[in-house]
Amino acid sequence: MKKIFTFTLLLFIAALHAQTDVVTGLSSPSRILLVGNTLYFTDSNSVKKIDITETSPVPVTVVSGLSSPTSMAIDGNNLYIANFSAGKIVKIDVTQPSPMLTDVATGLDTPNGLKVIENFLYYSDNNSQKIAKIDLTAAFPPTVVNVVTGLSGPIGMAVSGNYLYFAQTLSNRISRIDYTAASPIAENVATGLNRPLGIRIVGNNLYIAERNAGIVSMKDITTPSGLATSVVPSLNLPSDIELNASTIFICESGANKISKISNPLALPEMAVIDKVFLYPNPAVARVGFGNLQEQTIYRILSLQGCEMQSGIALPESDIDISNLTSGLYFLTLGNGSVFRLMKQ
Repeated sequence: MKKIFTFTLLLFIAALHAQTDVVTGLSSPSRILLVGNTLYFTDSNSVKKIDITETSPVPVTVVSGLSSPTSMAIDGNNLYIANFSAGKIVKIDVTQPSPMLTDVATGLDTPNGLKVIENFLYYSDNNSQKIAKIDLTAAFPPTVVNVVTGLSGPIGMAVSGNYLYFAQTLSNRISRIDYTAASPIAENVATGLNRPLGIRIVGNNLYIAERNAGIVSMKDITTPSGLATSVVPSLNLPSDIELNASTIFICESGANKISKISNPLALPEMAVIDKVFLYPNPAVARVGFGNLQEQTIYRILSLQGCEMQSGIALPESDIDISNLTSGLYFLTLGNGSVFRLMKQ
C-alpha cells in the first residue's frame, strides 16, 4: 500500500508541474507582463495581449509601430514600453480601444528593463551600462537621473522591499541596490548564471530566465551565497517569465511561443501543511496560524514581491489584514512557511 501511495503522490506532483503551451506561432516574442488575467507581450514591432483564462487564447494587437520593444511596466491605466532601438520610452492608456503612443522620455541609448516605483520610472540601459530613473510627475521632457552606473549589460528588473534587483547579462549575475540610498552600490545576489534576462520575485524566491542555459532557475534572496537551482528545464531560449499564484508563464523566444508550468509553488506549501497552517483562507479581516509554537516574523507580499505588511505572528493569536485590498497575496513566516492568502 505504501508503494502505491508513493507512486500516486509522484504522479500527482508531476501533474502539478506539467508544462504546456499557452500560445504558439508568435513572431520573436521578447518580454511578457501579467496584469490580472491579461498577459501582454512584445514582439519585433508591437505589443499584443492574451487572456490567460481562455483555453486557446488568440493574440490581440494592443499597439503597433514600435521599434524593437522590450520590457513593459504598468502604473494605473498607463502601460510603459521600452522602445529599445528608438532610444525612448513610450506609454499607452490600456483602457482605450485604440490607444495612441505618447513619448515619456526620448534621446536615450538602449532602454530595456522597466519598473515603476512610487512616482519614478526606473529603466536599465544596455549600452550605457546603467540604471536610471525619471520622475513621472515632471513635465516632458523629464530629467534623466542616473541611479547606478558601471554595470554589465543590465536588463530585467524586480523589486522587493527597498531593493531593486536586476540582471547583469554580460557578467552572468543578478545584483541589487537599495534604491532609497543616496548613492546606491550594487551587490551580488546570484552568480554563475548563463545569460540571465527576465527576473521576478515571489516571497523570498528570485526566479530567473536563463536564456543560454534554457532554464528557469530559482535563488533564495535571503541567502547571501549559493547557486541558483533549476526549476524548469529544457526551454528554448527563455527571455522572460511571469508568475501568479499557480503558474509560471515563460516567454520562449527561440520557439516563438509562450508556455506555462502549473502550480510551481505548491511543493513548499505541501511540505509544511502538517505543521503550521493558515486560517481562515480566504479571509476578510483577520487570519491566524494553527500549530504555531513560537513567535515568528511574518511578511505579506503582493504577487510582484512588494512587501505590503509585516510584523510578529504569535501562537494562539491572529493578525489584522483589514487594510489590504481584496486579492491574492503571499504570506511568509520566519520558519520558512509560505502560504497563498486570499483577501476578500
